[in-house]
Amino acid sequence: TAPELYAEEFRDLQPDLVVGTRVLTMSGPRTHSSPRYLDRHLLLSAARRRVRTMVLVSSWDNLTTSGFFPVDVDRITVWNEIMKDQAMGIHGLRPDQVVVTGAPQHDTYAGAPYTPRHAFWTSFGLDPDRPVVVYTTGTSGTIPREPDVVARLEAGLRAAVGPELQLLVRVHQLDSVERYTDVAARPGVVLDHAGRPPVGSYHDRDFDQAALRHLADTLHHADVVVNAASSISIDAAAVGTPVVCVDFDAEDGVPYHRSVSRFYDFTHQQPVVASGGVVRARTPEQVVGAVRAYLADPALHAEGRARLVREQCHAVDGGSGRRVG
Repeated sequence: TAPELYAEEFRDLQPDLVVGTRVLTMSGPRTHSSPRYLDRHLLLSAARRRVRTMVLVSSWDNLTTSGFFPVDVDRITVWNEIMKDQAMGIHGLRPDQVVVTGAPQHDTYAGAPYTPRHAFWTSFGLDPDRPVVVYTTGTSGTIPREPDVVARLEAGLRAAVGPELQLLVRVHQLDSVERYTDVAARPGVVLDHAGRPPVGSYHDRDFDQAALRHLADTLHHADVVVNAASSISIDAAAVGTPVVCVDFDAEDGVPYHRSVSRFYDFTHQQPVVASGGVVRARTPEQVVGAVRAYLADPALHAEGRARLVREQCHAVDGGSGRRVG
């Protein structure tokens, strides 16, 4: 059997309900899983004692890419109707076990009192009167040589838009800032590391309310957001900012199973492209062209972005956390 990690807590607290988040893994039911997924063992302990369980499915891709539930669960919450269909069709849950709530982390975007653009961009040393493109990176192992992709795009954008262009590179919480020091040395380029340093033994950089507000300000004040198959596309659309999705590698000949293109074939990514709310750019030149078009007309593809938000976010009304509760 799997190791019993929470016997003491169950003995002392005798809970009536156990709520978990990171429980979907590829680990078998009799094996230990990564320290990042200890909620899985929390549910295993609850199942042994017939304690009711609830899972907050924490991201749009979890039900199709992250594995399986370690035990039968009583109820789950999901972002949207697409995820509800996946929970029933892939994981065999009944309709009454799946509640569509929206994503609580998106509550930050509802009626947000954003920091004024001037104050926000000047805090980075950027000129608020000049265009700012935000590139959000993936994890260090997701895209081969992503810093080279960023450097290539920066050079192309500067040549096309001119010296007034500014680029903020938002480095993923599981990526390394040091990988981008060369491109950060260029004029008009700054780095921003997502989240804050890890708390205790937690693996990821931490996201408190201030970090979420900072992300909202970043995406809201960006003139265009560029990323490679990231959920940031959804976040940027939620605040009405145009999105360009990178679909090419730093060099030719990258095998499909390591290429950026493979991500756009994933089940959770297909509705994003199909929404019409993002531009899928297959070359650096297409990225540059899309950015220039959005700088000229920020309302371009606004209808597609609204569709993307409806499909993926359910509702950006500030009430998702309450619906989970």
